[in-house]
Amino acid sequence: MNAVLNLRESLPFRYRCHKTAEFDRAFRKLDKGVQELLDKTIQDVLFRQPYESKRLVSPENRGKRSLRRGDYRIIFAVCEECREMRLVHMNACENCDAHSTSDIILFVCGHRKHIYDA
Repeated sequence: MNAVLNLRESLPFRYRCHKTAEFDRAFRKLDKGVQELLDKTIQDVLFRQPYESKRLVSPENRGKRSLRRGDYRIIFAVCEECREMRLVHMNACENCDAHSTSDIILFVCGHRKHIYDA
């Protein structure tokens, strides 16, 4: 069984993450423990299964997803989905053309009480 787990963990990630300046600012403001939790969540969940996260449907967040970990959220978009849904103009990613369909853009992170106000 350990061999299976090791094999699974050694599989290459299909996705690559790109952080926006807003994400970096919000991330730096978080406590060290929360930063570690979100880093682990990005590695363990987001890279492997981004489509398992909740799709946001409010007009200002259309095309984005929310990944929940405890009381904290990460708002992101999968470039592949964004292009398929023709929402490139809504997400207004910097250098959109430079991103591949296997890229994930991290927009912002923070406590659930404030994250959707950003």
